[in-house]
Amino acid sequence: MSCSFVVADDFNVELTASKDTFARSTDRNSNSGASEYIMLAPMPGTIGLIAFDLSSITNEIISAEVLFRIHESSRTPLSLMVSPLVYNEMNPKWIEGTGNLGIRGQNATIGEATFQWRAFRDQPWQDNDGEKVVNLMSSDLWNPPIHTFSSVNWDEGIWLSAPMDDPALLEEIRTNDLPTVTFGIWGTSGNGVYKVSAKESGHPAKLSLTLKEN
Repeated sequence: MSCSFVVADDFNVELTASKDTFARSTDRNSNSGASEYIMLAPMPGTIGLIAFDLSSITNEIISAEVLFRIHESSRTPLSLMVSPLVYNEMNPKWIEGTGNLGIRGQNATIGEATFQWRAFRDQPWQDNDGEKVVNLMSSDLWNPPIHTFSSVNWDEGIWLSAPMDDPALLEEIRTNDLPTVTFGIWGTSGNGVYKVSAKESGHPAKLSLTLKEN
């Protein structure tokens, strides 16, 4: 798993996404991990996944924000939500995959993220109690939203910021054996196909952190 960061000043670091993809309920076992965008169309069951590797973070996290870029303009605004995935020993292990057919995706292989399973046909997503959930839209799979956006004008190149005022979850994850945090992004209302830039586009999502001095 790769990770890169740029030090902004003594107490700020910026991580880039280590993996990202999107999955649709209509293509439950497909993977679009190598696409240049993450689709957020507000249709039933369309989830974007963006993960960050926290292994380079050794200081206490004071605050954080997730930043992502609008990949392509759309005529109508979009409302959307950003939530952290429930953390357990299974959920961070999803693999982005090599599907690069855009909206269609392609069949996932073992280990790759899908709507129904973390891994194709064998490993389910799990809730806080380690119980398998139905699919990526299951409410038990997501922590409370860190931010909701209402009627955002969808213009290419604009960066959106979702602040995470309570970093307790990140603090828990960064000291774990698998320090990977995953955020889900999905549209809640709009009319059209909406796209966020994936790391393959050259404009990966970012996690901007404010750290406490030692």
